[in-house]
Amino acid sequence: MAQAFSKKRVTSDIKRIYVIIPAAGIGSRMESEENKQFIEINGIPVITRTLNAFKEFAASLFNYGIQLKAVVVTQSEFVFKVKTICKREGFDFVHDVVEGGATRTESVWNGIEALQFFPFPPTDNDVIFIHDGARCLIDQDLLYRCIEGAAHYDVCAVAVDVKSTIKKVEPASEAKKEEDLSKLPPIARLRATSVLKSPSKEEDAPSPFKRPAATPVDVEETPKRNELKEVQTPQVFRYNKLLNSYANALRKNIEATDDTSLAEAMHYKVTLIEGSYNNIKITTPEDITIAEAILKKIDAQKEAES
Repeated sequence: MAQAFSKKRVTSDIKRIYVIIPAAGIGSRMESEENKQFIEINGIPVITRTLNAFKEFAASLFNYGIQLKAVVVTQSEFVFKVKTICKREGFDFVHDVVEGGATRTESVWNGIEALQFFPFPPTDNDVIFIHDGARCLIDQDLLYRCIEGAAHYDVCAVAVDVKSTIKKVEPASEAKKEEDLSKLPPIARLRATSVLKSPSKEEDAPSPFKRPAATPVDVEETPKRNELKEVQTPQVFRYNKLLNSYANALRKNIEATDDTSLAEAMHYKVTLIEGSYNNIKITTPEDITIAEAILKKIDAQKEAES
């Protein structure tokens, strides 16, 4: 993992950094009518928090003669809303807000294409950050570690140690599902297969079987935990490696939720650098509570240091 970073060690060969911020996910797991990018955490929307972090980063980099420009990729119906936020909050480093695609791969590609319309489009050796809009608790030390990583590696990403034991499983086929259910005891089989009816007037209470049981799956293996990492964003590329990785993915119809896996498909070396457990992705309602707890802890630490 990366050693502690000093801001004075910014490499002199990096003059421009481009940031693609995918924020086009529908957020179905959030169980909210509001898109997760606009859900407030302690009164500040998720996307605003993310962009605030990069605004501070851009201002700091300017002192080293490094320019940072960004493009936000979001759903078509939110393009104007995000542009309005950028104007209101003074996010001048955001050069454009563009429409996303049907998948994350397509959305990031739209961001890559948008870079070509910047006043100074990226050249092969320029540095590109890709950072999820929903990872709104990213801090400055982590962003600077990414620069240090970019100074030494063509492709790198932040990651943390896996805390839990992970099982690799073989998803059950439809035939397997039926076979597995047939082996369940009667009450479990009823719970897994019953279709609920609305309670009739004669019924005193609704059925206790509110949802089907999880589909059983077989374990293939248990990887060693010390060989696993949980990958986060930013994921950082030299521009030519990013362009080649995504062009190859689109040509071969490769879908991925992780940018560096597309680089791996090109047999590029991918290096992991030290991430942060605070750098969570807002995905489910529980993540809001976790984010608020993290912010409370950060505020307490700042107060203790002052």
